[in-house]
Amino acid sequence: MEQVFAEVTLAPVVDPVWILGASCVVIALAGVGVWRRVRGMAGRIVAAVILLLALVDPRVQVDERELLQDVVYLVVDESGSQEIAGREKQTATAALEFERQLRDAGAEPRVVRVGDGGASPVLQALRGAVQEVAEERVSGAVLITDGLVDDAEALPEFPGPVHALITGDDREFDRRIRLLRAPTFGIVRQEAEVELLFEELGPTSGVSEEVEVRVDHEWTGIVLMRPGQSHTVSIPVNRSGSIPVEIRLPQAPGELTGENNFEAFSFEGVRDRLRVLLVSGSPHPAARVWRNLLRSDPAVDLVHFVILRNANSENIVPNTELSLIEFPVRRLFIDEIHQFDLIIFDRYERRGFLPDGHVGNVVRYVREGGALLVAGGGELGGVRGFAGGQLEAIMPLVPLGSEQVSAFRPTLTSIGSRHPVTAEVASAMERSGQWYRLVKTKSRLGHTLLTGPDEFPLLALARVDQGRVGVLASEHAWLWSRGHGGGGPHRELFRRVAHWLMQEPELEEEALQVTHEGGMLTVSRRSMEELPPETRALDPEGNEAVINLRAVAPGLWKGFIPDPVPGLHLFRSGKLEALARVGREQGNEMNDVVATGERLESLVESTGGRILRVSDGIPFLRRGTKASAIPRDDELLLPRRDAFRVVDTEIRSLMPPWLAVALILCALAAAWAREAGTSIRRSP
Repeated sequence: MEQVFAEVTLAPVVDPVWILGASCVVIALAGVGVWRRVRGMAGRIVAAVILLLALVDPRVQVDERELLQDVVYLVVDESGSQEIAGREKQTATAALEFERQLRDAGAEPRVVRVGDGGASPVLQALRGAVQEVAEERVSGAVLITDGLVDDAEALPEFPGPVHALITGDDREFDRRIRLLRAPTFGIVRQEAEVELLFEELGPTSGVSEEVEVRVDHEWTGIVLMRPGQSHTVSIPVNRSGSIPVEIRLPQAPGELTGENNFEAFSFEGVRDRLRVLLVSGSPHPAARVWRNLLRSDPAVDLVHFVILRNANSENIVPNTELSLIEFPVRRLFIDEIHQFDLIIFDRYERRGFLPDGHVGNVVRYVREGGALLVAGGGELGGVRGFAGGQLEAIMPLVPLGSEQVSAFRPTLTSIGSRHPVTAEVASAMERSGQWYRLVKTKSRLGHTLLTGPDEFPLLALARVDQGRVGVLASEHAWLWSRGHGGGGPHRELFRRVAHWLMQEPELEEEALQVTHEGGMLTVSRRSMEELPPETRALDPEGNEAVINLRAVAPGLWKGFIPDPVPGLHLFRSGKLEALARVGREQGNEMNDVVATGERLESLVESTGGRILRVSDGIPFLRRGTKASAIPRDDELLLPRRDAFRVVDTEIRSLMPPWLAVALILCALAAAWAREAGTSIRRSP
């Protein structure tokens, strides 16, 4: 504590105008007295001045002050990049030493810890902390960091010098692969292009490296890349749906980290146009349903033929007068068959239009990855139906040669309630109208999704080698389109059937998907089994764990991983694999990991601070003024602020009444003595 005279004030006893008038009178009388050389005049003048001072009443303010400690901020960076190459130990040692030095120097250290393994908002944290203390108390700040801050422009100025103590080593090096350009979608049967950049940070070697590219969980090639040069890689698009791509650069000996040696992304494989061939054996309402359904999809190019006469029918009309065209059998089923994504035979009968060689070509088309849908009524199992022909080998249903004509409502099987094609329309089917005809069949391949009366199969889907086949054993789907009995979900059901046949990934029966949202990984597993195969996760640190999946819908299970470790996560369930990349809060935290003070140079220079490295030794802190001598190479200078807090204030009068009276009497006595002494000496 100390007492300081802060200021002097006046507290006039009477109106200052009267005091001013009295002062003028005193000055006038004093002038006359001095001019006439009146004895004792000095004492009278002193008495008058003291009286005027007493009327003015001058007072002094005395403050009792408490000296405050200077505050020095010690910002400790604990972000993810501080956990590599021994930086964590360097940081802890430097923080303890600086905190000790500050306390020994009489300063108050305020430690601000930043980062939780993610980003490095070092300067934002310092800006927020300094607002809690009066500016005149702030002596400066010391940043213990690797310099890889994410907010270099967040603190344009600071009330004291900012020093940066950089962890790590100036001989560190690292390599990384950067994704300069990636597609958001690619056309099926074409190639998508990815532009990559291989960079070396720190001391460089300039040696080319082999970069591995993996597409759809399969290694597809190795690309030789030179540091500092971009390279374009062509990615084959073999299917529609989400296609994961992983690009890896092998980790070199002594490299800081391998976390930035890979890139993972996904893009959508889309079909440019879906070409569908619809062959109707005769005009009927069901043919219009299929035609309207397919033509309503703008992504579908529909080729539709309706057979109105037999190929062997006698033609007595000249060709120039025919309004119909000849069925281009060879062109469709030989020359261009592989250009179609789906072939539909609707109420088609073998009446000589398709020779056995052409039918065999349809079978090969399916086995090599094509899609076939056979729909119809009695003609499906008739003598000219597909039963007994080459197509029977790939048909999921085998006709029994008879029909059942009675009212029934299509019913989901237990498998159908789990299958992605029909699971989404289950509730709508419960309110659907009735059908009246069904071809009796028995199941041979694949899954039966819908049944009719007496549990005869109605809709079945099957995989045949690389392709897919579907059979609808009734032609009464058109009743739903007309609203009969309340209608039914014909549009959504048959759209999903067509897209499943064309291998739409979203409709796969066995699927494993992983999404990263809201800081959580969501694992979705779809399966036709009663219980899905065990799902395991391998995190970037090499730890493997079993995912606890819970049923959320028939055929669909989900599991969750909260707060996943940043990096690439691999999931396996049976033969399925899925990748998920988890980034940090800010993507560049582990992308650029070579310690440097370049990002802090602007702030440090503008505040009069210094940038030193921990590896060169922990510097000493010296307290002084801004005008102090330049510090040595191993010193950091922090100025003394001498801030204080006023504890108490006292107002003291410089001319209290008793003192004024005493001084006036003394002055008058002196004047009278002077005057009396003169009179005595002149008397005889």
